[in-house]
Amino acid sequence: MAEISVTPGRNRRAPAVFVGVDGSERNRPAVRWATREAARAHTELRLLAVASEATILPHQLTREGALDSLVAETRALVERVHKETLPTWDQVTVEVLTGHPAQALRRPLQPGDVLVLGRGGRGAVERALVGSTSLQVAGRADDPCVVVPDDWDEDAHVGQAIVAGVDWTERDAPVLDFAFARAAALGVPLAVVGAWWAPRQRSWELTPDDTEYEADLARHIAAWSDRYPGVVLDVSVPVRRAGDALLAAARDSQLVVLGRHARLGAHGRFSAFSTCREVLQHATCPVAIVPTGRIGDTRDE
Repeated sequence: MAEISVTPGRNRRAPAVFVGVDGSERNRPAVRWATREAARAHTELRLLAVASEATILPHQLTREGALDSLVAETRALVERVHKETLPTWDQVTVEVLTGHPAQALRRPLQPGDVLVLGRGGRGAVERALVGSTSLQVAGRADDPCVVVPDDWDEDAHVGQAIVAGVDWTERDAPVLDFAFARAAALGVPLAVVGAWWAPRQRSWELTPDDTEYEADLARHIAAWSDRYPGVVLDVSVPVRRAGDALLAAARDSQLVVLGRHARLGAHGRFSAFSTCREVLQHATCPVAIVPTGRIGDTRDE
């Protein structure tokens, strides 16, 4: 049995795959996705559970040791998930965190890590690992964050393409690095989508099958095409809103990869009109949010 630490260490280590655990059945697809990713990458899987004062009911605040009791309950939860995970991948450790979930889940991350969260889980211990927390973490984490729908069946989508959404700028580099590397490792096609929206009065000038824009996009990603010659590419420039184009592509995909563009010092939260937010909330497959620029050290906020 792995040792459970309430306060994660700060020592440098090899990159790992982290997954937020809330103990519910709806959280299982996220745990399975993270386990397979860790096994594929031959890296450590770290189960994260949060014992948060936010989950203590008002009438419990007067109870002595309420948080201690919650930590103990969280320990039992993560031990159970740990035992269930070991038959699939044996490099598994666990951590029990304390604090606000959206902040605590980012705290142990280091460069090179990937954090996996469920979308819609409601566990007995940590009820905060739901859409709002996933959005907050994905919008502020300095490392890639993958959000897995609670009804995702990975076995039914093996071999399907990965989708990468780009905006035709130098900010696409981290997105393309992540998407090409994963497509190459899994041996699946990669669909690169660069949606092009035009004002209604000019829509007659553009058609969805205009190859000029596809050629421009192919040139934009040429360096990655050369680096990963074995990846089968589909490059498209649909004339529609980016969110609509990506959600359409996601229907027959196993993963959508998007970049989160935040200026240094920005809060890092998704706006109401953010494409990332729209895709995270409505995609039927997992969505990877890759930060394209660090927004400052927010791990201990």
